[in-house]
Amino acid sequence: MASLRLTFQQVWSLVADSIGFGTSPTGANLTEVKQITLRAYRRFLFPIDQSTGRVHKWSFLRQTSTLSVISGTDTYKLPDGFGSLETPFTHTTPQSFNPVQKPLDFIYLQKSSTTGNAVPLYFALKSGAYDQINGQKWEVIFSPVPNGSYEYYYVYNIVPLALSADSDYFIGSELGSEAILEMALAVAETQKDNQIGVHNQMADTLLQQAIGADKQTLTCGNLGQMWNGKGYEKLRHITTVSYEGSQILPEP
Repeated sequence: MASLRLTFQQVWSLVADSIGFGTSPTGANLTEVKQITLRAYRRFLFPIDQSTGRVHKWSFLRQTSTLSVISGTDTYKLPDGFGSLETPFTHTTPQSFNPVQKPLDFIYLQKSSTTGNAVPLYFALKSGAYDQINGQKWEVIFSPVPNGSYEYYYVYNIVPLALSADSDYFIGSELGSEAILEMALAVAETQKDNQIGVHNQMADTLLQQAIGADKQTLTCGNLGQMWNGKGYEKLRHITTVSYEGSQILPEP
């Protein structure tokens, strides 16, 4: 089934045509239009919501996962593409203790003064090995060292890989694709004419529309197991909720 979302090639081809390279550039011209397109894509991934003045976190960048820890091991690799933690690690069994996030130096200080294994009380994120293909790796370290097997829920934000194949799709919705196209044309317009033009204005409009639509995605009427600020529990009889930081709060 054909998609209304735009591919990498569809965008860079229109960018190329807009600056006089034609729709099938080669060599240095092709490299330039691809760089322009990826520059716009990076801007799209971390946009400013003009209604709040803050960076908007896209719903489609959020992933839910679980982490299983075992006795005697305190450090675990996080998924490739991990960008930031959206909710703390929360045990799948409500009766179990949920570790609290602390700075990494606090964890190391605890480890230096604590002997023996126990239920993890704290955790911290730490940088892992760097990978040229997937970028920076991340890990989580627990303290004290776990004394048994535990499973935790968590939600994190991904950092998508750069597009490379011409048939690659941009992450997000059809409206997002249109915003990326206009943002790429705006970058090309500014680079070519050294001034802000009509594509910049259209890009701003489409981007804010996409952010508004995404906020609706983050608003729901039926809840299952969600983070309530203290831990995961089943929340009921709430008609509308919205994200605010790492919590879900009723709409005012």
